[in-house]
Amino acid sequence: MEYANDIVVIGAGFAGLVAARNLGQRGYRVVVLEARDRVGGRTWFRELPDSGRKVELGGAWFDPSDQPQIREEAGRYDIDIAPATDYQSHRSFIGGAVREGAPDGFDAAMAEIARAARSLAAATPDDIRRHDVSIADWLSRLDISPTLRGYLYAQTSAMAGAAPDEHPMLAILQLVARRGDADSFALDDRRVFAAGTTSLAEAIAADVPGEIRLKTPVSAIRQSADGVVAETPAGLVTASLGILAVPINVMADIAFDPPLEPERRTALAEGNACKVAKIWILASGVPDRMTALGWDTPFCSLAAEGGSGGTQAVVGFALEGRIDANDANALEQALRVYAPEARVLSTTWHDWATDPWSRGGWMTEPPGWATSGVLDLLAQPHGRVLMAGADVATEFPGWIAGAIASGRAAAIEAERVLMAASVTT
Repeated sequence: MEYANDIVVIGAGFAGLVAARNLGQRGYRVVVLEARDRVGGRTWFRELPDSGRKVELGGAWFDPSDQPQIREEAGRYDIDIAPATDYQSHRSFIGGAVREGAPDGFDAAMAEIARAARSLAAATPDDIRRHDVSIADWLSRLDISPTLRGYLYAQTSAMAGAAPDEHPMLAILQLVARRGDADSFALDDRRVFAAGTTSLAEAIAADVPGEIRLKTPVSAIRQSADGVVAETPAGLVTASLGILAVPINVMADIAFDPPLEPERRTALAEGNACKVAKIWILASGVPDRMTALGWDTPFCSLAAEGGSGGTQAVVGFALEGRIDANDANALEQALRVYAPEARVLSTTWHDWATDPWSRGGWMTEPPGWATSGVLDLLAQPHGRVLMAGADVATEFPGWIAGAIASGRAAAIEAERVLMAASVTT
């Protein structure tokens, strides 16, 4: 059969865009199908009303010193990287009281976490499995106060976008081990794109030689021994090979013929655990560049990103079901837990959890996935369909850097498969 394309890439987040660019620039016929009306996937740089500034509704922060993919792609397109906000103070709300700084015992707990992270290098499989349990289970082994436990719950929940019983300590320990110290627990040395994530996504998209079709969701993927067919509302798209670069929580909505393995379908039904709401608030009465962590209150994490005229652009993270992000009064009351004089002036957010093209935030696997082989399975090709994206990345999973790395790897593998096929024919 003659196929219209060499590769069909499904998804125009960073992984799909990088894979399409690299393959297209190698001379392959590439088409990209994207369900949204824009590129960038779970990143989105948009206006915060009445603030005169844009904010990141999705992924934003990174560490270019640890993530070379970011440096390389930004350098390729002359995209400026800027320091994230230099925060000036920290508050916590645990056990019904606000305090300055972290609770007593925090440094000792961080030392214990750092020791566990360092031990991963020489850990046995059984040792690793003992870490691949929920945050709640892992912290129950430590002799710490309820106040400190709540503080650590808030910190880890903000990082993972999921409750303490929904995500594994192993992922936290791996992050600390990679970064080399427990300070990385709080990701203090963050960077951002000066003109937003959109600037890089659009630059890569403009560099894709093939066609990018927006507002073209894929409902089914059929494949034979030598090609794939993607079904869209606008018709069928055929190619010799497919690259599926969509969030895993969306894969379950796609019909596969032949079907995915039962183990993979079971994993997709459980899915990415991150369902946090990232909410931006333009507010007055908030201390300049304040950060905060809290438990038993709607916002587990807050950060005032600076402003002018007595206002701050505040970003808050609330676990699923903790607050109605469209209720300005509820947001103001939640903000006043940390800043009693706060007044909400405007808000913006995007509900990634109910968005049909994401169904969740950044990748946060459930406990046990890493050591049971589920993560490895999700990254495996399904016949002539290769998997890509931050959710299945083997390096920096859940990060923009992971999406870029995954897209690069998918392009290399796609070319290998196509070249092998050309030799045999």
